[in-house]
Amino acid sequence: MLSMSLCPPGPHCLLLVIRVDIVFKGHEGRILNGYMKLFSQRAWSHSIVLFTFGDYLGDTPIEQHIESEGRALQWLVEKCRNRYHVLNNENRSDDTQVTELLEKIEEMVAANSGCYFKIGRKILQKVEEVKRAEKARPKEKMKVQKQSKNIKANIDSSLCSGYGSPTSVKIPGKHGMKKFMNSESPTSENICLEFKSLGSENLGVPEVFIPEITEGLVIENNNSFRFQCPHAGQFQCKLTSLVFEMEGKGELQYRIDSWDTHVLDGLSQMKPAGPLYSIDCFEVWVSHLHLPHCEILSEGNQSELVVAHFTGDNVEVIQPLKVTSTHVIISIQGLSLLGLLKNMFYAGPVGAQVLLFYKEITGKQSRKKLHIHLLPRNVPYEEVEKRHKSSTYYDTSSTCQLTPGRKYKPSCDPYKAQPKSATFECDYGPNYHPTFVVFFDTEAFTVSLLDEDGLEVWEPHDVCLSAHNTDAALIKRMKAAEFVDEHREKLIQRVSSVMELADSLQSKKMIGDEMYNNIKVAKTSQEQMRILYEILQSGGTAVKAEFYEILKLKLAFLVDDLESGPRKA
Repeated sequence: MLSMSLCPPGPHCLLLVIRVDIVFKGHEGRILNGYMKLFSQRAWSHSIVLFTFGDYLGDTPIEQHIESEGRALQWLVEKCRNRYHVLNNENRSDDTQVTELLEKIEEMVAANSGCYFKIGRKILQKVEEVKRAEKARPKEKMKVQKQSKNIKANIDSSLCSGYGSPTSVKIPGKHGMKKFMNSESPTSENICLEFKSLGSENLGVPEVFIPEITEGLVIENNNSFRFQCPHAGQFQCKLTSLVFEMEGKGELQYRIDSWDTHVLDGLSQMKPAGPLYSIDCFEVWVSHLHLPHCEILSEGNQSELVVAHFTGDNVEVIQPLKVTSTHVIISIQGLSLLGLLKNMFYAGPVGAQVLLFYKEITGKQSRKKLHIHLLPRNVPYEEVEKRHKSSTYYDTSSTCQLTPGRKYKPSCDPYKAQPKSATFECDYGPNYHPTFVVFFDTEAFTVSLLDEDGLEVWEPHDVCLSAHNTDAALIKRMKAAEFVDEHREKLIQRVSSVMELADSLQSKKMIGDEMYNNIKVAKTSQEQMRILYEILQSGGTAVKAEFYEILKLKLAFLVDDLESGPRKA
């Protein structure tokens, strides 16, 4: 950084060197953005991304590489106003690489009217202070990790000696070491009390948001969620129940990934206790993360929840700062893959859910098929729904308590379930196969769930498909059309990606080629939306309802903002 002071009166160009053979993640983006903030926003107008090791790309265009690498690298290129250059390290005899780079620098200097970037001595001092703090952070992290490993070893030792045996486990706390004796086993509640001083402060009820959903391009049915955080605070995702504690505004992007058995190698006696989340954040730091769990906490609960943090081939086991009745709270130094783990020998009941999906069976006889899914409560029903798109979700009260390893059977007389009974296991995907299948030929019947002793664990629920299909669908379409009409002016002003919406409508044969072209040639997004509204008015309720569904998929945050109404001051 001090080299910048050796080119008075100041540099005309800042080269941000990125190796294309190394993945540029959100963590690197946050660090880079932190340095750039010290130089002020003007620094971006003097910056060019210089990709090195271009030979790694082979025949792949750099534009395709930027697109495939994800949001972090795309954000960096956008911040540099799409200025970038590639150097092939294997072809050093090609002088045109340097010539083209100098030409791009000259173009940028001309665009900046020949102005240079002035940097003061105070800024350089701040940069050096940040660098020293970054170097000190790994030492502190190693200290915390060592402390966590000691805790884990002590807990494992206590488990091996038996829950009721007279054992002692030492947990580091605010006032030195605390010892749990005999029946005071180190449950998650105990650990929570000792780590309270290290955890996040109580910031009140989290602000609930509905994320924008982006369809998976590489992995089918693996959609990503995106959230533009407006300010510092706690924010809870309505779809996944994840809670993020943010230090400022910025963009979050996350999805639910599949657990692979090989990632648990080396983590003996542990098994998944929740979905595996892939999380990335840009321009701002997530200080704490709250992961939803399904455990039923009690004094004798020995599930021993921890969080596994996967980075490449490395796995870090993170002890929770606090375990509430619904979430496990951790402090994080980095993102990527994070998932809950618990002691695989714990066999107590968990919070569960019974999800119902049905579909019509075409043929000579009118029959229907009901899928009954028994799942932990921390699996979002949307994850199951997107894996079974040909079926319709039947919304009903679903909560219950089930014990992994025990058998359960549905009661749905006069119809029979296949199989007659099944063992409940905590399934965290990716396929979410139904636990039971019921074939029926009526519009209404009753279903409940019994355990292996014949006791009712999920009370009888009436399944009325005729009312669900007609009344609910009609009301849903009418409400969707009302939304489109009511928010006409706001949608015209706030929707910028009009062609993306038009493409979706055209693919469903709801826009003709002529009207589609009229939208395409319109000069502004507002003009495009006004033309689109003409089509919606002529198409009636059905087209408006479809447009509303597309809005929810593509611009969920906007729909949520409009449906919540004016914010209170």
